[in-house]
Amino acid sequence: MQPETIPAEAPADDQAEAAEASEGRGDSPKPTATKTRKKRVPVGGETRGRKLHLPDDIHDRLWLLARQRRVSVSAVAADILDKNLPRYRVERET
Repeated sequence: MQPETIPAEAPADDQAEAAEASEGRGDSPKPTATKTRKKRVPVGGETRGRKLHLPDDIHDRLWLLARQRRVSVSAVAADILDKNLPRYRVERET
């Protein structure tokens, strides 16, 4: 059950005092603006999880390049493989 009356909001001066009182000793003030992350752009097309075993050195190099470009490791790997693998044309008979 909920009460039928809605409590009135406190005036702005009271809210500021309440905020100051809630800050403890040594606490930093709470930020007023929140940071939002950019949404990741999909690599392209439909993706599925697949297992791929890589040597640690290659994984570390992929991870470093991904951090420099500010994208996912999968996006970097897909870009590198797309540029360097030969393209095959698949024709189906109907």
